[in-house]
Parts: sequence; structure tokens; C-alpha cells
Amino acid sequence: MKERHFCHGKYIFTYLSSENQKVFFKARLDTESAAIDANQVFIFKRLQHNQGNGYNSQSGKFTAPVSGMYQFTFYICPDTNNDAYYGPLHNGIFLVTGELFNREEQVCSSHTEIVPVQTGDTVWVQNKGGIAYKFWENDWHSNTFSGFLLQTF
Repeated sequence: MKERHFCHGKYIFTYLSSENQKVFFKARLDTESAAIDANQVFIFKRLQHNQGNGYNSQSGKFTAPVSGMYQFTFYICPDTNNDAYYGPLHNGIFLVTGELFNREEQVCSSHTEIVPVQTGDTVWVQNKGGIAYKFWENDWHSNTFSGFLLQTF
């Protein structure tokens, strides 16, 4: 165990860190059934990695197995002529919201957040708009949600 220090805003955290703690996940949206209804959680069902078993592919939510600083990234590709309003939530509160206006061609958008998370906290991506959206993917673009532990505290 090593003593580490972390600054977040006006706070300084001192914590013990184990170099062996590994938590990471990556999951893809199943575009065969990828219509996301209003205010619905994006459920990325096609699990590619889940070290630490924090991501639940049935609920679409990540539950932190340990406290620490995490990085979360999501990449989405709304279908042509679909606008998308979405964002990541931490314990039910939007961290940020995004809008993607997609008119005549297939485009994608990604977003990354670094968040202090406590054991048992949840993080997920949700449709913020009032309509359903459809999504697309191909060999070079896929709708994904991923995250990993940067440091414990």
C-alpha cells in the first residue's frame, strides 16, 4: 500500500492505494434492438470486458466495487435524421448533457468524464430527450460505454 494525495476542487484527499486493484469495463449497444425510449437507460448488453464485475449488462449501470477516481467514456451514433439528447448520470444526477443533431449523414459523438466515485455508487448513460432514438454501427463505429479505475482512495 502507498500513501497518495488527490486534489478535487478545494478538497485534498489522502488515501492508501493498492497497485493491484483493477476495475474496468467496456460494453456495446445491441443495435439490432437499439431504440432508446424517452428517459430510458442505455443498456449496452454486449459485454467485452468486465474486470471487477462492476458493469451490469441487464440494467446498463456500473456499480463501483471500490472507491476511487474513475474515467467513463461513451460513444454513440444516432441514426440518420435522429437528434439525440443524452448524458451520463452519477447516482441519478446528470454529470453533463449532450446534444447531437444528425440530419443527412451518419455521425457519432463521444464524451469522457473523470469522476470521484464511492463504493456502491452507480454511473450510467441515459436518454434525456422526450422521444425515442435509433442507433447505427458498422465495422469502424460502435456504440459503447466504458470505464476504468484511475486510482483508489
